Amino acid sequence: MRYFITDILIEHRGCKIQYISHICESFQFLGIQSGGSRIYYIGYRCSSDVKDRDLPSGVRVYRLGNGRSLFIVDKCLEHVVLGDLDVVLLNQYIRDWKPVVSVLVRGTSHLKRVLKHLYTNNLRPFVIGMRSLDSVGRSRISRRQEQVLVLAYSRGFFNKPRGTTLVELSRELNITAATLNEIIRIGVRKLIERYLIDNGLLSRIGGGQLGND
Repeated sequence: MRYFITDILIEHRGCKIQYISHICESFQFLGIQSGGSRIYYIGYRCSSDVKDRDLPSGVRVYRLGNGRSLFIVDKCLEHVVLGDLDVVLLNQYIRDWKPVVSVLVRGTSHLKRVLKHLYTNNLRPFVIGMRSLDSVGRSRISRRQEQVLVLAYSRGFFNKPRGTTLVELSRELNITAATLNEIIRIGVRKLIERYLIDNGLLSRIGGGQLGND
């Protein structure tokens, strides 16, 4: 059986994360409480003048300082519907002021059942991205790439002006400059791929084919 990570945009009113997107510059899905009754998000650069009494029903917020807030949200309708089909929720974000869920589905027939179930519950689902689970792991950087990138960053290689040169770094690592350049290039590309996947941007720019390096 082939598994897919699928991004589904859902058009409906009353989604609580739309409120979070209005008062925070950005937010991140953290996870689901055991039992699935509440969803956790962390908001960044949130408006400081929002009072608890202004929060919609089913939303609680805890100020963490430095413009960050923890949001605890009761399940929205899409969470309840997806839970009926034993769908794994991997991420949730906002695109064009509409909620998008990233879910793990077991093949295209499972996806069709998910979309039909959403539709019959008065939700309008649109698939905006789909990628094989096999391809996702290819964007994970290796231990060697991780070590080189950490060293290059700590030495100021990515600064402007640079704190060190490719030749100097290669001598420190006892490898050729060409080899070092290739390690950095592949590592940076995989980090970019990971960012694009996690934020639902890869399908929008026409990507989706990850390298095997």
